[in-house]
Amino acid sequence: MKLLHREDVLEAGYDLPNTGLCANIGAEEMQELKFGGEWILAEDEVLVADGHEQRYLYMVVSGEVAITKVGDNGKTQQIASLGLGAAFGEMAFLSGGVASANVQAVGEVILWRLDHERLLEFIGDHGFAGGQLCLNVASILSGRLIDGNKKVVDMGKELQNSLAQLQHASSAGSQKDQALRQMQTVVDEDYSIW
Repeated sequence: MKLLHREDVLEAGYDLPNTGLCANIGAEEMQELKFGGEWILAEDEVLVADGHEQRYLYMVVSGEVAITKVGDNGKTQQIASLGLGAAFGEMAFLSGGVASANVQAVGEVILWRLDHERLLEFIGDHGFAGGQLCLNVASILSGRLIDGNKKVVDMGKELQNSLAQLQHASSAGSQKDQALRQMQTVVDEDYSIW
């Protein structure tokens, strides 16, 4: 990762997207926020490592990042792909903890990031906009929780269907074997990170 200087950002014309993390923040406050954080250039590299300390809230300004997790079986599974305006690192950032997944730059990526100290400074200097920024982080977390809950419910339904097929096929050996293989495939492919 390469830290970009103010001159680099101005020369390249980079601006913060007014969606997601920066939604509903006024133009004047956006300019303050723009240089209240740090600008990063990364290319095909790990930005955040699972299990390591994570002190920043990141936003993708251009390019794409992949969120991945290594399962118990050693296989890497992509959880999400994030592009323009998407934020990551918010859970570890808010809890002062460690990252719960890997984040990898896909090609060249421009990122903006903010640490706790700078967030508190922005909130102190720009109360309303700082409050809006915090609400936006809460909204992102809420959306991720809703998505996670939906995935858990869907996983439960798929497993129930597989078990029902297995019970139905219990009288016929080959059907039973086929249902078992199908259920194992679902578990191996879709839920290897759990």
